Amino acid sequence: MRRNVDKKIDKLSNNKCTLCGVQDSDLLEFHRIKHGKDGGTYNINNTLLCCCNCHAKIHKNKIYVEGWFHSTNGRVIFVTENGKERVIFD
Repeated sequence: MRRNVDKKIDKLSNNKCTLCGVQDSDLLEFHRIKHGKDGGTYNINNTLLCCCNCHAKIHKNKIYVEGWFHSTNGRVIFVTENGKERVIFD
């Protein structure tokens, strides 16, 4: 089941980091927005594809990912990095 979610996320993210855009598949990882210890699962609304550098920044609280939201333009994620808010359309 997780592999099906992985494929959907890969396709939605165009196989690139959602946060910085790097396209090196060797550097890409999945991040659960709501962590597993808090009951978060690997699903399309709780997971984002990011490079290992951005993933490390998330876990060091340098990047804060609020979550995915659906809009008329598609999926939107709200991110705060270095005190600056960004909106990313997927």
